[in-house]
Amino acid sequence: MAIVVIVLPCMDGYRFAGEIRKLPGAKSLVVAALSGWGQEGAREQSLRAGFDQFFIKALDADALEKLIVTARADKSGP
Repeated sequence: MAIVVIVLPCMDGYRFAGEIRKLPGAKSLVVAALSGWGQEGAREQSLRAGFDQFFIKALDADALEKLIVTARADKSGP
């Protein structure tokens, strides 16, 4: 699992998500965006870029825990 801030100094998080998804085996990696922008457009753009989840700063601990539990369950599989 990776939590990526959208605004990064060298590459924005949207591009980062796209690049990481190109790596072998990365399709199963859970990648969450973390942004200070809460507009619906930002959420939609993050999902199109390859993020699985979108969080608005300050990160909600309950929402993060739910994502971790779900990611673990998906990895354990049937």
